[in-house]
Amino acid sequence: MQELQNVVSTAFANIVASGAIEKAVEEKLQKTITDAIDSELRSYSDFGKIIGERIKQSLQINFDTLGLPGYNELILKIVSQQLEANMSSALTEHIQERMAELLAPAPSAIELSALVTEFIKLETERAGHTPTSDEFTLIVKRDTSIRSMRFEYVYLDPDAYKSEYQCKYQIRIVDGVVSNVTFNEVDPSKKLFIGRLYGFERRLFQLYAAGTELILDDETKEISTYYPHCD
Repeated sequence: MQELQNVVSTAFANIVASGAIEKAVEEKLQKTITDAIDSELRSYSDFGKIIGERIKQSLQINFDTLGLPGYNELILKIVSQQLEANMSSALTEHIQERMAELLAPAPSAIELSALVTEFIKLETERAGHTPTSDEFTLIVKRDTSIRSMRFEYVYLDPDAYKSEYQCKYQIRIVDGVVSNVTFNEVDPSKKLFIGRLYGFERRLFQLYAAGTELILDDETKEISTYYPHCD
């Protein structure tokens, strides 16, 4: 027995001396710690549940703020793009045609008597125009209240005996130049779009756009206000 005890003691001493015990303890302790951490980090653990919830919250997306277009909005956008692509050239051509028509060359200067002649011609050619009398209205006024500038006004109407503010056509002249016109109560200087213009309306707009000088005849009272067939 004493020999066996000596053998065991010697073997144990050798194991202790080799560091096997410390190594075994270290390995077991490391495994225990690893298992504990692994257990705590599992998805069903309290810690794992907290981590999972926080990750879930961080991945939340507010779809209301994504700006995803609805079906109707998407269709309207596609239609708008197609219209713009197909109508652009046609619209540009139409606008160019209209502007060329409206801004056709106007004389640099015209006498009132010549303008009245154009007025008579264009108004009598107007489809469906039937004068209520044989005479039309022509009013010429001058404002001499400001000496540094010359203001004159011409009022024309296809019918007779209209007051100046009832006249269909009104022309404002500053220092001899057409500075403003009004027809059918429309002031083109205050309109972005005024529609298609015909006849004398278009003529007045051309004079206004070109800054034409309107020369008032010395004897404006001698301009006949009767239509030619009634002279």
